[in-house]
Amino acid sequence: MLGLNENWASRFKTWGETLNHLVEVIENTIQIRTLEKLRDTLLPKLISGEVKVQMSEHDLKD
Repeated sequence: MLGLNENWASRFKTWGETLNHLVEVIENTIQIRTLEKLRDTLLPKLISGEVKVQMSEHDLKD
C-alpha cells in the first residue's frame, strides 16, 4: 500500500511542476505581448521624431 501512495505522490509532484512551468510560460507570453505592443507604439514615434529620448549625464558618460 505504501508503494501506491508514493507513486501517487510522485505523479502529483510531477503534475504540479508541469503546471508551474505552464504558468511561467503563460506569464512570459503575456509579458512578450505587452513589450511588443509597447515597441510597436513607440518605435514609429521615435523614428519620426514625434517622441525624443532624453539621456541623463550618467548615460552620456558610458
